[in-house]
Amino acid sequence: MLEVETIGGKQKMYCWNTEGIFRLIQSIPSPKAEPFKRWLA
Repeated sequence: MLEVETIGGKQKMYCWNTEGIFRLIQSIPSPKAEPFKRWLA
């Protein structure tokens, strides 16, 4: 988690790289996610 300075003050945010996002998506067990996971692959 990073702290980023914004107009409203410091905000905490998560930053993911592309590989991390793909791994997260591939870990979703829902059958509804399968077409999207195949599309990404």
